[in-house]
Amino acid sequence: TLQVPRNSLFLLVLFNLFPFPSALHHPAGTPRNAVATSRRQWFTAAGLAVATCSSTHVRRAAAATDAPAAVPDLKRRLADLAALRAGGATAAPATELDALVRRLCALNPTPAPGSAASYAPLADGRWRVVYAPHIETLSRLGGTTFDPIGYDLAGDRIVSNVRYESFFGRGWLNAAGTFSSVDDTVTRIDFNDFSWNVGTDRPSLADEDSVLPTLIRGIGRAGFLPSISLFPVEYLDKDLCIFKFPPLGVRIVAQKL
Repeated sequence: TLQVPRNSLFLLVLFNLFPFPSALHHPAGTPRNAVATSRRQWFTAAGLAVATCSSTHVRRAAAATDAPAAVPDLKRRLADLAALRAGGATAAPATELDALVRRLCALNPTPAPGSAASYAPLADGRWRVVYAPHIETLSRLGGTTFDPIGYDLAGDRIVSNVRYESFFGRGWLNAAGTFSSVDDTVTRIDFNDFSWNVGTDRPSLADEDSVLPTLIRGIGRAGFLPSISLFPVEYLDKDLCIFKFPPLGVRIVAQKL
């Protein structure tokens, strides 16, 4: 039910109690269309004032719900929608997910999330990507699923494992390297080891488990450019991280397992 704020009702009463402005009292002989135009202008001004007051009230009410206490509910909703979307459900539109991601970023609880002092106590462990819009697009265009996408973090070391499956087969794409802080909001990843496992159930960086290990490692090192190695961190807590992939302007959501 739509509720009109008290201050909006007050404005409506105020506009009705006061007589029309003198500009609306026209001497005899004034053309009717001029009178109508003036009255329309007056009512338009009144309507704009009421609408402005109402929208301010709504914005304040919405902001009140985005308090730190709302974070657990936002995280649960985000996880539920991401799981539905990963399962192919169309009931989880990207616009709603993106809105939840933006709201969480606005409530980031960790100061300077890109600094080592902030992420070091939280980073170690296994993380899994639960929402990555660019990966979804790539999956649709290439007819290939990429899931799970995982990161193992320990100290300054990172290992990434991505499972793929398509009509042509399945396997793992793997990378390993280090991560570090660039400034208070940006981290840098430097991958220097790569492997491609074909038809295996588990990921491995070992040369004996990789297809053409020397070639794959060389291609990976040549393709991992500095321009795609910087990741602004916009939200971080003990079990959720949201970071940006600047080349495409998308946010990636990772959950700690």
